[in-house]
Amino acid sequence: MKKFSILMLTALMAVCTFTACSDDDDLKVTIPEYISTTYVGYADVSFSYTSHVMPYLDQTVTIAPNTNGTVDMIYVNDTWGTFNPTNCTISQSGSVYTISGSGTVSVSSPSGSSKSYEYTTVATVSDDADFAMTISIPSLMSGGTTINFHSGDAPAAYKIAGTYTGNTVAAFAYAKLNYTGDTLTITANSDGTANVSYTNDGEHLEGSSAVALGFGTYADSCMTVVENSDSTYTMAGSGTISLSMSAGTTGNSYKYVSAYTINGSDVTAVYTLPIMGTTTVTFTSTSKK
Repeated sequence: MKKFSILMLTALMAVCTFTACSDDDDLKVTIPEYISTTYVGYADVSFSYTSHVMPYLDQTVTIAPNTNGTVDMIYVNDTWGTFNPTNCTISQSGSVYTISGSGTVSVSSPSGSSKSYEYTTVATVSDDADFAMTISIPSLMSGGTTINFHSGDAPAAYKIAGTYTGNTVAAFAYAKLNYTGDTLTITANSDGTANVSYTNDGEHLEGSSAVALGFGTYADSCMTVVENSDSTYTMAGSGTISLSMSAGTTGNSYKYVSAYTINGSDVTAVYTLPIMGTTTVTFTSTSKK
């Protein structure tokens, strides 16, 4: 009887042990093969003291599986450094997998010095290979820095963002004035809209006898960017500027309408104002950075 009881106890322990191992295996997430690949897309960077984002095109994130059920990720940004969180955990909800990790990145300053910052990262990938990743660096910049990566094609606003240098022609009923070396800046918003800032202050007016006559500062915000079939982009805006027609006088307010055409690294901006009949201020870029 005693021997029988010992045998029964041994058998029960074996069953319990087998059941516990089976439960542990059920908790593990099977990593689909399509997750472990290189994703191509774009990224944007934001921090508290800018209202727009810094876009980055042609970005990649690579995911590699480990034998322990975790994955390693690597993302390299030429400005913000190399992010390589290892042994990232994976959870599953339906067809969406969430990858969570953390690490330390070395960020170089414009002066050439570098400093290490801790970061966390959360990425999601679905069965249609739609991949998104957010990197949070809480101690970088005042209020922290956030990097968002998205697979696929970038919004049009991200593609045209930059600072353009070029020439301006202001035409009205009495004359035509030429300016050189003006700049126009396009910034992108996270919702895919774009902003434009352009100032014609008269400092680059051509002609030895020319007075410093400028045609104001134009600031168009949150414009929809239209991507056309011929690979050009167009935008339209409107606003009000304060403009003085002679030195030392108080400026008057004028409404304007604006039209922008972007073709590769070339931008044409046309501002139309109800001054001296009708005045058109046309900026044409010669370079982009």
